[in-house]
Amino acid sequence: MTPKENNQLFVCGYGGFNTLGLGDSSGNQPIPVIIHHNDWVKSKITMLSAGQWHSCVVTQDGKAYTWGYNAQGQLASTTVPLSENGRVPSRALNDDDFITLAACGSSSTIVVASTIYKNTNGKMV
Repeated sequence: MTPKENNQLFVCGYGGFNTLGLGDSSGNQPIPVIIHHNDWVKSKITMLSAGQWHSCVVTQDGKAYTWGYNAQGQLASTTVPLSENGRVPSRALNDDDFITLAACGSSSTIVVASTIYKNTNGKMV
């Protein structure tokens, strides 16, 4: 995986279990291709991590996106059910979590996060 200056993320390699985030399990991808994801246009990708069968990116605004194999719930996705693979990048964790770091292991994901609390006026406290 390689982020480019204009926030394009290129992937290549083995695509089984949706590990490339391209929307299908089409097998090997020998030539780098772009993952298209509208939310990345809004906020710069600041870090990425690739595990054995899943991946994660973190954006400048503290959001994490995961995709790939999810048998143990390693995607921490709010939209992808446990044991269902994430075909394309989807939001991980909650809206109130601000992610600064993430690391993917073989079948786990570890993040450093802080929760942003807002009062009734919408101001951070």
